Amino acid sequence: MSQPWSDTTKRSVVIALALIGALALLQLRALIPPVAVAGIISYALFPLVDSLQARTRLPRSLAVLMVDLLALVVVAIIPAVAAPTLMAQIRQIDVDFDGLADEVLMRVTQVLSDASGGSIDATGMLESAGTSLTELLSPLITGSVFLLLDLASILLWVVFAFAVSFYLMRDWHRITGYLHTVVPPGYREDYAQITAEIGRIWQAFFRGQVLLSLVVGVAVAILMRLVGVRNALVLGLLAGLLEVVPNVGPVVAAIPAVTLALFQGSTWLPIPPFWFAVLVAGIYTAVQQVENNYLVPRIIGGSVRLHPLVVLVGAISGARMAGVLGIFMAAPVLASARVLLSFIYAKLLDVEPAVKRSAGLTEGPQDGASPRAWRNTLVVTWRRVITVTRRRPEG
Repeated sequence: MSQPWSDTTKRSVVIALALIGALALLQLRALIPPVAVAGIISYALFPLVDSLQARTRLPRSLAVLMVDLLALVVVAIIPAVAAPTLMAQIRQIDVDFDGLADEVLMRVTQVLSDASGGSIDATGMLESAGTSLTELLSPLITGSVFLLLDLASILLWVVFAFAVSFYLMRDWHRITGYLHTVVPPGYREDYAQITAEIGRIWQAFFRGQVLLSLVVGVAVAILMRLVGVRNALVLGLLAGLLEVVPNVGPVVAAIPAVTLALFQGSTWLPIPPFWFAVLVAGIYTAVQQVENNYLVPRIIGGSVRLHPLVVLVGAISGARMAGVLGIFMAAPVLASARVLLSFIYAKLLDVEPAVKRSAGLTEGPQDGASPRAWRNTLVVTWRRVITVTRRRPEG
């Protein structure tokens, strides 16, 4: 038997490997977003693969290939079908944004001049601010245009992401089994608890987020159509997409709807545009309250529930590091970090780690992200709506 390493040698090797890994990640950082997207695809499609394999007894590789091809077909068909309608509604948006900007600038200038008694050159100050904002946004706009034009590169990354997801879904059980054997026997129980808790967080987030986006998007589109807001389909799609940004997304999604209501009015409600805009803002507020207080606790559960300030800071940090993907993944990453930091804190204080569900780290039902829980939530919601509508007033 060879001579065992000393503690100093072990620490040196660990530090060297950590530095090499950090340098490798720095050099290959361009691969991180598509690999993260592949992980998201794998996580979302993994239950379909397991279900298809269990029902048909197909080989694992064939089941994964069929689900991947189906997902690609759906990804290709949905934009092709929805694009003409969306483009038609976008062309119908008739708001004089230049005139609106001039009017807002004139009013702000007048307010600043009156408040300062004419001692402040409000016009020059606002023009300077506008020039600085333009210079700040120009690189972002230019980069976005080039990103949209580089379709071949985007298509290549999509194919790469689906290829990586294929191998992840095919060999997932083998990968997790290998990682479990790598962990020293004395730490396997902690490892199993931590991975199970983090797994519940990501399951609750991804599968629950899809359902939340669908429910909110459809609800907003229907409600805007009912009250007579133009371009209701576009507003519903925007609300569903921005639902992935916790707390901030719904507020941002409401701004275009309120603006359209204020400057275009309703197609049939005989109320002034200002009060119609107030009505639309109230509808968005009601949808957000129903989502936060009823849908989120039952669909996602408490595993990803974080303070709004933490989510806001995390979303901004994620946007700076990874763009839209960073905003989307900020909440589950922070919730996972909470689990790891809680475990480390407990170990440092020599107390029992509170990573189990009974310790209160995650609230809500254990199957909060499962398809059965989704169906139960929708059924219970529908029954309550029917009960309320059929209930007659007493007396």
